[in-house]
Amino acid sequence: MDNRRSLLRAQLMAVCPEGALFHAAAVALHDMSVLFLAPADGGKTTLACHMTTLGWRLIGDDTVVVARGTDGVVRTLPCGAHRMKTGDFNIPPATLSGIVLLEKGSPALLNVTPEYGFFRAERMGSLMVLDMVPREVRTGARAFARGLFKSCPAVVLRRGANDSDRLIRTWLRNF
Repeated sequence: MDNRRSLLRAQLMAVCPEGALFHAAAVALHDMSVLFLAPADGGKTTLACHMTTLGWRLIGDDTVVVARGTDGVVRTLPCGAHRMKTGDFNIPPATLSGIVLLEKGSPALLNVTPEYGFFRAERMGSLMVLDMVPREVRTGARAFARGLFKSCPAVVLRRGANDSDRLIRTWLRNF
């Protein structure tokens, strides 16, 4: 097992059952964050980097920890691998306010039900290192992720590479 996967496994073990690791990107504005989920090469990094030009700060790219704190608040946090890659060990967590499932196609912004959001997240492999942990940890991470979609608004953002960011900016104004 390589060092990165070992680190990810350790992080999942540390946050479960009140957290999970996602193949995702996350950005924050003040103390509110948005999690971007998509398959590999689905535009997570591109959109997150674009959001930083609009004043948002990058919390994580490629892998994001989402966990409930002892105060009951669910936050996005950078994973250790991201901190090591960037050399920034002072990236503060932010309260998770919404989830965006990215798709390529004609521009659209579609609200999704919690069930569909969780189904899509699982289908695109957004939950990470579940194959490396005991069954109870895997079950806990899946239950936590299912609960996220019940407690956070989720949308599908469909866009092409050259589309305007108008749809996502309009949705983000709710935060």
